[in-house]
Amino acid sequence: GYRLSLLLGSLLMVFSNLIPVFMMSFLGMLVHFLAIATARSLISGAASAYLFEELDRQGARERYKIIEGHGRAWGLVGKVVCWPFVGLLMSWHLTLPYMITAGFSALAFLCVVLLPGGQPPSLPTSKEPMSPQGTFKDCLGTFGRSPLLFLLMIQGTIIFVMGRLQVTFYQPLLLERSITVTSLGGIMAVMTLFEALGSWGPLWLKRFKTSDLSWLYIFSIALGLSWLLITAPGGYLSVAG
Repeated sequence: GYRLSLLLGSLLMVFSNLIPVFMMSFLGMLVHFLAIATARSLISGAASAYLFEELDRQGARERYKIIEGHGRAWGLVGKVVCWPFVGLLMSWHLTLPYMITAGFSALAFLCVVLLPGGQPPSLPTSKEPMSPQGTFKDCLGTFGRSPLLFLLMIQGTIIFVMGRLQVTFYQPLLLERSITVTSLGGIMAVMTLFEALGSWGPLWLKRFKTSDLSWLYIFSIALGLSWLLITAPGGYLSVAG
């Protein structure tokens, strides 16, 4: 169920942020990032699915994009407010941001506990329980009927992985260009501000007579160019990227 996935993900997020506090080593950071990746995988899709199913159950499916976008925007605003202080906190005590994040992850867990139980994920109409092999064959059949869906899933996965790599690698690139550690939080805050603006208005692009797929293509090209710009010589170009 979605709610159980959210509970497990938020608990794992608490655990993952405590790892660097007690294991200040390469192995500790490796386990930390793997645990965060797993926690976000448990949370991301389940949170969206839970919201959609609950709105659909209440006959308000058309509000999904707005509520999802606004919820994500508020979360990003929190990051914008907090990120400029990360460098200062780390200069005071290296693991303090991890401890604070673990605390807020625990609060997120309590929020999930208070959520309504919700409905289980949609089940097949057949009364016979479906085997994992049957479910897998059904998925393959869906891909066969809609090759575009498969391509979009691959593209989404690639963009997600590239986004994680960009966040991981741009910081050492900026440090090489004499950008101070205390400035990284401010740069991340500005980046996130643009993301929050985009999340707040998921329907703004509807005023242009361009399909969602076309916008996806345009933004994918823009993202690729921005990642390329990050590797350019000179700190200003990297920050702009």
